[in-house]
Amino acid sequence: MVPKRVGIDTRLQGKRRNAGDLASSANVPDPKRIRLGSHVLQSAYQHRSSFNAPIENTSAIKLLYTSCKTLDLTGEVEMHFRKVSQTEVVAAQLGDESYHQGKTKLVYKLTVDGQDKPYVAKRFFDIGAGSKGQVNPNENRNNLHAELRHLKLGQWFLSKFYDHARELGAEVFEEFEFASASLARKVIEGSEKPSIASGYHVDKINTIDIDDPKDGVYWLIEERRSPIVTRFTSTMVHPWARGKQAITISAFAHFVYVYSGGNVVIADIQASSTLSHDPRHPNVQVLFDIMTHTGREGDDDEGSQGENEKGDEEE
Repeated sequence: MVPKRVGIDTRLQGKRRNAGDLASSANVPDPKRIRLGSHVLQSAYQHRSSFNAPIENTSAIKLLYTSCKTLDLTGEVEMHFRKVSQTEVVAAQLGDESYHQGKTKLVYKLTVDGQDKPYVAKRFFDIGAGSKGQVNPNENRNNLHAELRHLKLGQWFLSKFYDHARELGAEVFEEFEFASASLARKVIEGSEKPSIASGYHVDKINTIDIDDPKDGVYWLIEERRSPIVTRFTSTMVHPWARGKQAITISAFAHFVYVYSGGNVVIADIQASSTLSHDPRHPNVQVLFDIMTHTGREGDDDEGSQGENEKGDEEE
C-alpha cells in the first residue's frame, strides 16, 4: 500500500490541482509543525524575500579571549585575564543592534574574521536590585564570569554523570552537552570608542584602566544555535519526566545533587539543538543558561545574588 501524501486533501486526488487548491485545503498542516507517525518535525525556517531582506549594521572590533580551564579532579574552574601583549588579538564584526533579548542579557550576532562559523555575543543589562539598563562594565564582567563558570561546571558534572551511567550499564540520552563558551574582552586602544552594542558611553569607558586586563567591556561568546528551545524544568518546578531526554535530565539533576554532597541543585534546565562534528552523535542538545542553587554559606559565586545564581532564558 502506498501511503497518502502528508498535507494533501485526498478529495483533490485524481484532479488537476493548482496552488490555490492546495492552499485552500483544510488538511494542510502548519508548515512548521508536521506530524509524521509518532514524530513531529519542527523548522526554524523564516521566509524572507531577497529584495526585502534587512541589512544589518555591524562594527569592526578586536577581541582578547581569557584563558579558562576546568580541573578534572574537583571541577574547579580557573580563569586568567590576559594583557594585550600576551596573546593574539582576534578581529571580528559585531552587530550594532541585538537580535534577541532574554530576561537579563542582550544577544548580538558576531562573526570572527577568517571563520565561517556564526557566533553570538552576550552581555548583561539587568542583574537585579533595580539595575536594569544600568549595569556597569565591572558588574557585567563579574556576572559573565559566573555564567561561564556555570557552563564549565555543568559540563564537568555531565561528564561524570555519563561515566557513572556507563559503569551501571544504564541507557541514557547521550546527545546532551553544555554550551561551549568563552569570555572575551573588547580591546580599546588610543582614541577608539566602545562599540555601539556595548551600550556604554565613551565617558564611562574613560574611567576604565585599559592596561588592567580585568577592566574593559567583556562579552560571553557562544556558537549560534537553533532558536527552538526545549525547556525541561523551571526555577522551582521539576515536572514528571516523560521520554528519554526528559528522564535523562531528571536523573542528571539528581546526580548533581548527590555527587556534590548536597551542595548544588540545578534548575531552569533548557536546551537547543545544533549539529555536531561527532559522526556518532550528529545532532546534539546544547544545555545553556541554567540556574544553580548552592548550599554553601556565604557563597556568592562572583556575581550571583545571594545563594541563588541567576540564569537566563535566551535564544
